[in-house]
Amino acid sequence: GHGKNFLGDGYRSLLLSDNAFNYPFLKVETNFWNIKYVNLIAQFNHMGFTSAGDRLFDKKWMAAQYLSWNVTKRFNISFYEAVTWRALPTRNFDINYINPVAFLRPVEFQNGSKDAVLMGLTSKYKIMNNLSLYGQLIVDDLKISEFKNGNNWWGNKYGVQIGLKAFDLFTLKGLSFQAEYNTTRPYTYSHSDSITAYSHLNEALAHPLGANFREGLAFLRYNHKRHFVALKAMQSGFGADTANINHGNDIFLSYNTNRYSTDPVDAVEGELGHKTLQGLKTTLTILEAKYGYMLNPSSNLMLEVGIRDRLYTNSLMENKTRYVFFGVRTSLSNFYYDFL
Repeated sequence: GHGKNFLGDGYRSLLLSDNAFNYPFLKVETNFWNIKYVNLIAQFNHMGFTSAGDRLFDKKWMAAQYLSWNVTKRFNISFYEAVTWRALPTRNFDINYINPVAFLRPVEFQNGSKDAVLMGLTSKYKIMNNLSLYGQLIVDDLKISEFKNGNNWWGNKYGVQIGLKAFDLFTLKGLSFQAEYNTTRPYTYSHSDSITAYSHLNEALAHPLGANFREGLAFLRYNHKRHFVALKAMQSGFGADTANINHGNDIFLSYNTNRYSTDPVDAVEGELGHKTLQGLKTTLTILEAKYGYMLNPSSNLMLEVGIRDRLYTNSLMENKTRYVFFGVRTSLSNFYYDFL
């Protein structure tokens, strides 16, 4: 195919999201008993040029495995693993990663541990028929000894999601509510080589905020026949980079570039003292209300009108914007306008 993939039950995904642009992929999905097993191979582009002569975008490959198990009728747990590597004339597609049943991390270790590896866990529990709790854990890198030391070592890179979904609230059919919290540590999804960052065409493959952020979201939606009303509230905080210092928000920077440590003993090496929201603390708040009328259900063609307030603020600036929008649109693809 040529498109996007999304893994998880949330509005965002810390594993693999539909945030980035379309890309070519090969996906094999196997279903047996209470298990779904997905093998995914994709090719991504990096908007940079290694060779000034041909002016072609640098390319990279990803091999991923996703194992989803319905443990009971109410509880699901899924495991995710992905390896990303740079395409070079001496090493393009690596056939070692095509094995559909092997764990990818040992293969990557055998190759010299030069590729970018992500491991993740996602789960969902149906509390009641109309109420579900879901979550995700993504691990980019983790050293248990450093984690126990509590020194906030820069290389402990991980993210957490927790959310709640409710349908047919107060027995009113079509009324739904969703609340979600997402956070990732600094330098998550980045790599020693910026080309092999977890991205495609300079867009994040997971959360659009990149890393080094905390985010809370809430939605209230109501559908009745062809009418649709939605309210959304979102607030996120992230630590932006300042004065050529890499605080871990920009996943396109090498994690070996200009790291700054808040630990005075380790200020030069930049190894310790890294905490979420370090850097220029920036807050983004978005409030939105919209009404839609479905013109053609088969193509999801909708007449839509709404208002969106956006507040972007930090110690250097404050930007307030109000959008009033109306038009005719389809929702064949998901577009995110609530991250910057």
